Amino acid sequence: MKDKKSNRLSFIHKIPGLKRMDEVTIENDIRYRGPLSYRHLRILAWVLLVVSQAYTSYIQERTFAGKKINPIGISLIDNLSYLVMPLFLIAVFAIILDGRERYKEMIIMYASAALGIAILYFFVVERYAVGVFTSFTKESRASAEKTICSLITGGPEGSGHLEFNIFIDILLCVLFMFFVNHTPKKRFSGKKIIIFRLFALLPIIYEIVSNILKIGATTGAFKLPLFVFPFLTTKPPVMFLMFTVLVLIMKNREKVFIRRGKTHEDYNAFLKTNTNSFQFSLIFVVAFVVFAIIDKISFNVLNSIFTSGITKDNSLESFDQLISWAMKINQWGFGDMFTMLWLAPFMLLFSYTRKHRRVIIDIFIPIVGVASMIIVEIEYLYHIICDLASSGLPLSP
Repeated sequence: MKDKKSNRLSFIHKIPGLKRMDEVTIENDIRYRGPLSYRHLRILAWVLLVVSQAYTSYIQERTFAGKKINPIGISLIDNLSYLVMPLFLIAVFAIILDGRERYKEMIIMYASAALGIAILYFFVVERYAVGVFTSFTKESRASAEKTICSLITGGPEGSGHLEFNIFIDILLCVLFMFFVNHTPKKRFSGKKIIIFRLFALLPIIYEIVSNILKIGATTGAFKLPLFVFPFLTTKPPVMFLMFTVLVLIMKNREKVFIRRGKTHEDYNAFLKTNTNSFQFSLIFVVAFVVFAIIDKISFNVLNSIFTSGITKDNSLESFDQLISWAMKINQWGFGDMFTMLWLAPFMLLFSYTRKHRRVIIDIFIPIVGVASMIIVEIEYLYHIICDLASSGLPLSP
């Protein structure tokens, strides 16, 4: 009986990705290594981000001009935009797991990108759009801001807010990873490390406050000023929850590995194996499925709660109320995470151990991406001005 059990376990351990962490060595490491690297995911993320931003600007321009919008195009771009944040964060995980603890570099990069998008927004909206609008209409600046705010958020029936700065979400996740995984060498040493770990609550609090503001704006409880928009989170709350859980899973794997009699040096060596890379991909695939289901359940539960008092008959009024609540809950970030399942096949082709020789390309990728987004916003402003001019409004005060 003992031999049979041993044989069964031996057979299981031969399955790629199911070998115990502490049993993996260079000699028994699996050969499979996915062809996609962190760089490929970053490039894909930037392409999807620029395309989605371009289409969003296109929709806003057509809405401003009172033109028709293709709903199929909106649905497709919305689905693609949901993939941007997971792609960026998987690349972040890849860099960390590859033994290159570049938290400082990534925090600076994504904080700069978030701040850059906010500054670009203030130039385009606060300075140019509001300034041009006041010049054309001779309205006060406060009145112009209210009008533009109504236009870009969909009017009285809209969401009441605009969310677009995805780098806020990425920065929060990187900060959470930093406070959970990094061990300071000078400050917060010894028992004081618990204080450093508690800083991980700050990104969570920011996420909660941001979602409260979006829910309040959506339900009409209060109105958000224009300057708040670039600092709102953009992705579903369940997606942020998923990445916090993944960070904790990775941290726990390290603890389990060391508890089995291994050292931190052994764990760092294990991180460089193809086995862990494949296990990492499998963990993400499972997480995508599990949290997509959780997101769908959350949507259904919230929808049931807020529509419980509505009479479920065939009247047009009842139907409108049900649709209205479904749209509001969707605007809160619930119900769309099944889109992430598109990434599952890519994850099985991904390996964080795959490296590139020319590191300088990693520097140019975000530069090209940000430059492309600036061009998109300039084009958006240009078309808005052209629409204002063609509407017959005076071109001078």
